[in-house]
Amino acid sequence: MTDRAHIHFGSLEHAERERLAKLEEETTKRLELLRASKSSASSSAPPPPPPVAAPPPETVELSTASQQAIARQQELKESMAKRKRARELAVPTNDNQVKLKLRDSGEPVCLFGEQAPERRERLRDVMALCIDLDEPDIEMRGGQTYDRRYGHAK
Repeated sequence: MTDRAHIHFGSLEHAERERLAKLEEETTKRLELLRASKSSASSSAPPPPPPVAAPPPETVELSTASQQAIARQQELKESMAKRKRARELAVPTNDNQVKLKLRDSGEPVCLFGEQAPERRERLRDVMALCIDLDEPDIEMRGGQTYDRRYGHAK
């Protein structure tokens, strides 16, 4: 039983401090030896040459396939951003207001076989297109409509 390692009860803080102090002393001694050997070697050796500046990085033109891939990726990013903006638009839920907005934008009020939800989605697409073209959006107030051709409210 005496050959085995001791089981300690309580704190080992004192033993850990001693271990760390020994480690620090050894590290300090090694560092001093390295400094001494470096100073003796540098006094007998010629000074090192100045560092050489690295050449500037080369620029390489991308291949046409890479340029096309980048263009396609950019188009996809733009279309995804447009879809996101279109989803975030506030579109009226009242079918009469949707028809008035379509009329104001110069779109047909109703297409053949089109129901209210499809009309609302078409208005959302038209409004998103107006945003992409930086056209001002017209606020709806009650039953008033704005006629762009004549510049006054009806």
